[in-house]
Amino acid sequence: MFTSFISAVDKFIVCQRQLLSLFTVCPACCGETQGRIMHPEGTFIKVKQACGTCGYERYWQNQEKVHRNMPACNLLLSGAIHFSGCMATQTIRMLKLFGLQCISPGSFFRHQRYYTIPTIVQAWRNEQSGIIRELKETGGGLILSGDCRSDSPGHCAKYGSYSLIEDRINKVLDVQLVQSSEVPSSSWCELEGLKRSMQFLMDQDMQVSALITDRNRQVAKWVREKMCSEGTKHFFDVWHIGKSMYCDAGSSI
Repeated sequence: MFTSFISAVDKFIVCQRQLLSLFTVCPACCGETQGRIMHPEGTFIKVKQACGTCGYERYWQNQEKVHRNMPACNLLLSGAIHFSGCMATQTIRMLKLFGLQCISPGSFFRHQRYYTIPTIVQAWRNEQSGIIRELKETGGGLILSGDCRSDSPGHCAKYGSYSLIEDRINKVLDVQLVQSSEVPSSSWCELEGLKRSMQFLMDQDMQVSALITDRNRQVAKWVREKMCSEGTKHFFDVWHIGKSMYCDAGSSI
C-alpha cells in the first residue's frame, strides 16, 4: 500500500547544485552552512546539513524506505522498467549517460527476482480466478481458441508459450510455458502446452464445448482421440485454412 502511494506521487529531476542550494542557510541561527550528500544508494540520497556557528545539525533524504530498508523509488524504477517491457541494461545505460543517479543492473535483476515477478504472477492468478468465476456463473461449455508462440522461429526454440482465449468474453483463460527439454523436441511444445491447459480446466470442473486451433497434426490427433469423445468439437482457424489454400494454389501454378 505504501509503495502504491509513493508511485502515485509525481517525481522531478533536480540537479545536484540546485538541490544543495537549499541547505546553505542554517534554520536555527541563519548562518551560512553547506549541505553534504551522504550514502547515495541508487536513486536514494541523504543530505547532511551542519552549522559550524551554533552546532545545528539535521539530515534530509529524498524518499522513504520500505521493505528491509530499501529505497522506495529504487523498487519503483525496477517495476517501471519491467512492466513497460524495456530492456533493463539499455534503460539504465541511458539514465547513466543522462547523468541521473539510478540503480545498477544487478539491483534491477534482484528486484525482478524477489518483487516484480512474484507481483506479476500473483496479479495473473487473481485475474485468472476472477475469469473462472465469471465463466462458471455464465454457464455453458467453453469456446476456446488456442495457439503456441515460441521464443525463436523454426525448430530450435527453447520455450513455447501456449495461450487459451475464451471467445465469448475475449479474455485469456490460461497460459502454459513449456521448455523444449521437457518434451522430445521443440515442435512438441504446442501439444504439451495444450495438454497442461486442458488438465488445468479439468481440475476446475470446466467443460470445453469447442476448441479452435491451427492445423498442427499432433494437436488434431490428440484432440480427436482424447477430447472429441467427451463432446468437444474441434475447429481449425480460418486464417490457417486460407493460408494453406493460398500456398497450395501457389505451388500448383
